[in-house]
Formats: sequence, structure tokens, C-alpha cells
Amino acid sequence: MLRVAERRKLIPRNSSVEIEFLKQQAPRLPHIVTFEEEEKLLAAAVPYLRVLIVLILETGMRSHKEALSLRWDAIDFMNNLIRVRESKTRAGIRNIPLSARCKTELLCWRKLWGSTLHLSSPISVTKPAGNEYLPLYNLRHSYASRLSAAGVSDLFVAQMIGHSSPGILQRYSKAIDEYRRDAIRKLEKLREAYKQQSGVGSNAD
Repeated sequence: MLRVAERRKLIPRNSSVEIEFLKQQAPRLPHIVTFEEEEKLLAAAVPYLRVLIVLILETGMRSHKEALSLRWDAIDFMNNLIRVRESKTRAGIRNIPLSARCKTELLCWRKLWGSTLHLSSPISVTKPAGNEYLPLYNLRHSYASRLSAAGVSDLFVAQMIGHSSPGILQRYSKAIDEYRRDAIRKLEKLREAYKQQSGVGSNAD
């Protein structure tokens, strides 16, 4: 704005040219939760955090705008879907398929709390490996990464998490690539285990 003001002769000189601006740090890549970390998180989580963790990991919902404001009338247990009626963007208004695991957790929560869907509003959860904190939005990114690792196209992943385009996925493409590599390593281990059990030769497909 000072440069514009100087060009328009509104000020005699732009005094900001002598100021050394701080360097902008590159955004930190989100931590993609592994299945092993997920099990440890759930084992240590209190009930309201457990259902919230499962909900976001299984649906990719935004924590504050969607998951924490979820109400029972938005969950269709008959047709296994969640209707997101309010979101950060227009693309966020969507129907999300309800997995069997997420459905079970929500039904258990409803049995405990009845007609009130009260998930509280924690900002983050503690990682099981230590005192580090894991922001809730990392669970959302983990959901997207798992879909991508399973072979779902970036366009459909973007639609599932409520984005109008897959461009957002480029922000954590390195994390997704690592998750894909981990998926391949697990596939290789599964194949080797099959070979050992069946006695198939190492050169077999």
C-alpha cells in the first residue's frame, strides 16, 4: 500500500524500503496418521475423543465447521450417510457415505448420550509416542491420504472432503506419496507371507 501511495504521489517517499521483512516459512506438511498410530490413539482416548477421532478419520469432515457441529438429524443410519448442511465452502455441502466402523461408533455414542450428540470441542489430541500434539485437521488429511493410497482419484478425494478441485491435495502430496509407498511395502509383505505359506517359488507372479 505504501508503494501504491508513493506512485500516486500521496506520500513523498516509501519509508518501508529500509525495513527488512521476516522470511515467510513454508507451510508444515500435515502428519498422516498410520494405522498403528490410530490404534494407539483410540486406546488412549477418552470416549468423546474416540468417537471424534473415528468420525473424522472415516469421513474426512472438517473438525470445527462440520464434525463438532454434527447433529443426529444429519445422520441417516438407514441409508448410511451423513448430510453436511453447513460448511466452510459451498463444495463442503455434501453427503458423506457412512462406513460400518463409523456407524458402530456413532450408535454406541448415541446409546451413551441419548438424543444429544455432544462431541465437545478439543483443539488437538495427544500423540501416543509422547507429549506432542496432533491437530485434528491432520485426521482429515489422513482420511484423504488413505483414499488416495487406496486408488481413489484426486478429483473424487477432493469431492469427498468437500473441495471443489483437487488442487488442495498438492499441499500434502509428499505425505500422500509416502503413504502410498507404505501401502506398497505392506502389499509386498503380504505377498511374501503368502509365498511362504503356500510354498510358491520366489519367481512366481
